[in-house]
This record gives sequence, structure tokens and C-alpha cells, in this order.
Amino acid sequence: LQATVDEFNKSVESGSDEFGRTLYSTKLEKGPWVATPRQACVHHTMGGVTIDTEARVLNEKGEVIKGLYAAGEVTGGIHGANRLGGNAVVDTVVFGKLSADTLLADTKK
Repeated sequence: LQATVDEFNKSVESGSDEFGRTLYSTKLEKGPWVATPRQACVHHTMGGVTIDTEARVLNEKGEVIKGLYAAGEVTGGIHGANRLGGNAVVDTVVFGKLSADTLLADTKK
């Protein structure tokens, strides 16, 4: 860990690191240093099944697949080409509730 801190401090002194990043301005000078393991993971997906405005899943022809509903990251097209940070949870909650309401309404038909 100390070797990593030393390398970081060298990057601050030189103005960039081995990858060309230049955002370093303050050395790490006073410990103790603590490290925890990290693992890469998928943060958010932007594709999936197409749904209508009531969370019903659509087939390739744009027709409702009876009895199939979806919400959250399994759906595609809610955010367009990208999403705004913090909005990923909102669509899950909104379309989760909407799909439940639609399911209940469709069941009563």
C-alpha cells in the first residue's frame, strides 16, 4: 500500500500519472492508509425488452405480449441514448408500481 501512495505522490509532483491523467493536486502525506478490496461490476444497463406506457412487454411488431410486464433495467428505451445520474432508480420504482397497477387492471378485464 505504501508503494501505491508513493507512486501517487510522484504523479502529483510530475503533474501526470503513467496513464496521462492530470487531475492530481495534493499529495497523500499523512497515514494511516487503509485499503479494501474492490471488484468491477455492471452499474447500469441501457437495453432490454420494449414496453408500452403501461409497462406491458411488446413483441418485435410492437404488439403487447399478453400477461408479460417489465420494469427497471430489464427494459430498454426509457432513458433514450443515455441516462441522467440518479434517474435509474426512479424508473424502476415508477414502472414497478405501474406494471403492478396494469397487471391488476388487465386481470379484471
